Amino acid sequence: MDSYMWLISLISALSGALIGAVAGGRVTYYFNKKHAHELEEKQRAALAMALSTELKALLDLYINVCGKEIEHSSENKNTSPLTGILDISQNYFSVFDNVSGQLSLLNKDTALETINTYVNLKAFFEELVHYGNLTRRYYEACSGKPSIANMDEYKKTNKQIDDFFKYLQQRHFQITSMIKETTTLLDKLY
Repeated sequence: MDSYMWLISLISALSGALIGAVAGGRVTYYFNKKHAHELEEKQRAALAMALSTELKALLDLYINVCGKEIEHSSENKNTSPLTGILDISQNYFSVFDNVSGQLSLLNKDTALETINTYVNLKAFFEELVHYGNLTRRYYEACSGKPSIANMDEYKKTNKQIDDFFKYLQQRHFQITSMIKETTTLLDKLY
């Protein structure tokens, strides 16, 4: 009878240990999963905040440098096109460039909208550089000694500037609305 009790004690001890191990493993798994989800949510919120902040700063920069003039000239048809040299000499997209590998943290639609906005904004900044180069050529043609070559360059460049400025006016409204829509989507994530 003693051996029978000893066997029952051994079985119950092993059963208790097994049940405790399984229960402890489940509890640990649950808390680790919960912690991983919370960490992913914090990363998603930080990513959205960083991208939204960069887009808002880029929009403010653009509006203050030349966007107001472009918008104002589209309201007032008698205003001459924006003149001057617009150069972009640094990378204004450092946040996006550094976190683009983490865009999978965002939902698919938000990630695609963010990428589309950044691609269009980068292209628009390149278009502003091109416009700056056109105005530079215009000023060079105007500042030299009067000659037939300068007059031809002046006429050609003046037409290009006018046409390209009309294009920039259309892009201005497209870009500003894209940025506002994307930042609204991103702001909802934090």
